[in-house]
Amino acid sequence: MPRSLAVCAAIFLGGCFFEADYAGGSYTCNDGRCPSGLTCNADRRCVLGGDAGPDADAAIDAPLAALTCADPGRIASAGGGASGTTVGRLATVSSVCGGFVMNGRDAVYRIDLAAGQQLLVAIEGGRKAYVLASCQPVPATPACVGNARATMGNPLSVMPAAGPSFVIVDDENPANESTYVLTLTVN
Repeated sequence: MPRSLAVCAAIFLGGCFFEADYAGGSYTCNDGRCPSGLTCNADRRCVLGGDAGPDADAAIDAPLAALTCADPGRIASAGGGASGTTVGRLATVSSVCGGFVMNGRDAVYRIDLAAGQQLLVAIEGGRKAYVLASCQPVPATPACVGNARATMGNPLSVMPAAGPSFVIVDDENPANESTYVLTLTVN
């Protein structure tokens, strides 16, 4: 008994505290609550600072997204980039683009644009990239915006309709897998 009394007295008198740094992590906030210094946004994601707009969590969202039509990676409406790999991914989107049927392993990103904005899509690595007005999973085969695709060293410039546009990192060869770097520039 005296030993537990001594431990309790040491804890009470010495004090205990807990300090955590949640920066750099990704957290959901289904209950509307986030760790200290983070704010819950409309997508139920904890974001840094008080800016809870849809673009504030683009960098945090990307690693959490499944990169499919139902759960695309987010690119800020001002533009930005993403990198990843299609190794081990599925072919979830198929499109007719530039005379090719794009039915390889893919990754899906969403960007929201205003009317009259031009989108420049650049891709590095062994993949291609194209833009869809709406993301429809297979077996649908929509035509890509502008009937063109970006390849390494040959960026794509399109002017999609206002609202969401979907940029698909894909290939015509279903067996082709590789890493990629996607860059979107909005003018």
